[in-house]
Amino acid sequence: MRGPDLNERTLIVLEGPKGRKTPMDAVTLDAQIDRLEEFRLQIAALGQTLAERELDAHVLRLTIETELCQRGMTQTRAETEAKAEPRYLAHARQSIQLRYDREVVFARAEAQRLDIELQLAALRRTELAA
Repeated sequence: MRGPDLNERTLIVLEGPKGRKTPMDAVTLDAQIDRLEEFRLQIAALGQTLAERELDAHVLRLTIETELCQRGMTQTRAETEAKAEPRYLAHARQSIQLRYDREVVFARAEAQRLDIELQLAALRRTELAA
């Protein structure tokens, strides 16, 4: 016997906590997979942005070091001072925020993936019961 078509509207009922029945709408499976793809693309874009920011941070630090050396500071002192320079710290803070944002999207993608797996397991369970 053929299982339910995932492109058709199907109501799946799972047994939830304390034996209560919990409905799950299979039509949302395609939408959830699309949403997971959106999350993964956001993660990729944030990863690319972070990689570019890492390069920008390196260039910014070297630029600040050069400016400080031109003002008569030693190279060693300029390296130390550049890391505490407000422009460099602001850049680092923005990168930290982007890393946090990426981790949030990772968490959402993982939750979406687990929800999809739960629905697929429910579909398989319904097919086996039929």
